[in-house]
Amino acid sequence: MNIANALSLGRILLVPCFFWLCYYSYSRVGAPEFVVWARIVLVMIFLSDFLDGYFARRHGQETALGGLLDPLADKLFVLTSFILLAIFDRLPIWLAMIVISKDILVVIGWALVATILGRVEASPTRTSKWATAFQFAAVVATVFSFPVPYPLIVNVVAAGLTLVSVGQYFLQGLRLLSPGNSSS
Repeated sequence: MNIANALSLGRILLVPCFFWLCYYSYSRVGAPEFVVWARIVLVMIFLSDFLDGYFARRHGQETALGGLLDPLADKLFVLTSFILLAIFDRLPIWLAMIVISKDILVVIGWALVATILGRVEASPTRTSKWATAFQFAAVVATVFSFPVPYPLIVNVVAAGLTLVSVGQYFLQGLRLLSPGNSSS
């Protein structure tokens, strides 16, 4: 296992730690030590995300395993964070519903396309990457209690980019399934 894959795996293992620390910081009044630790783990998650991309691209450590672990780590982090933060009214429920619904729809869509075609190579769109970045930013703004209007702006941009990316994935799926597509 190379460094990039180890960092992605480490990020996956940090997600439950982040969840637990946020849960206790938001469910117990006056538990500042949990907030501090949640912020530290959040920074570790972001550093590992940056570093795994750095090692994968700059040092030729891109692998099929990394192609699975990195997006899995991102999705686990985003979904876990959005569910938890929405439950504790830290993030708006409408944003959590948009983000979670998008991920569910994309997984169902790619599963259908893969079933019909026998295989499909999923590649994230540029908009989807930006949407994920703004989803991460929404979590950071919430956990670090950034002042208004920053969280609102980030939330609206994250929602907009997430909705646009759903449309792009839908169009990709239609193109793959079109009769003129040479790969079908």
